[in-house]
Amino acid sequence: MYQDPEDEIWESLLKAAVIKNSESEIKDYAQEQEINRIVLPEHYERRMCRILKYYRYRNHIKLSLRYGKKIASVIFLIMGISFTLLLSFGEVRAACQKVIIEIIIDISAILIPQVFLWKTLL
Repeated sequence: MYQDPEDEIWESLLKAAVIKNSESEIKDYAQEQEINRIVLPEHYERRMCRILKYYRYRNHIKLSLRYGKKIASVIFLIMGISFTLLLSFGEVRAACQKVIIEIIIDISAILIPQVFLWKTLL
């Protein structure tokens, strides 16, 4: 399908106007030699160095946190699988149950003083 000739003319005129505008903006810029002759104050350079160091530091922290999260998730996955395998043995289940019951009794002794007194009287 061909476009209308009028559309093509308007598009070419628009492109020419954009190019003309770009050329006029470029002429207003300083020449490269003039830009190279400009000397920045030392505190500007120090500030830029600090900003670059901070940016690199943040990138290193983000990268290490990303890998740290992956490593921690793998460790938790391995621990969960190994704990599941250990719970398949009766002795381990009994020991875990005993520890959990002792923890609950100790917590209730702290929270409810009457239970603590009852436990000490026995």
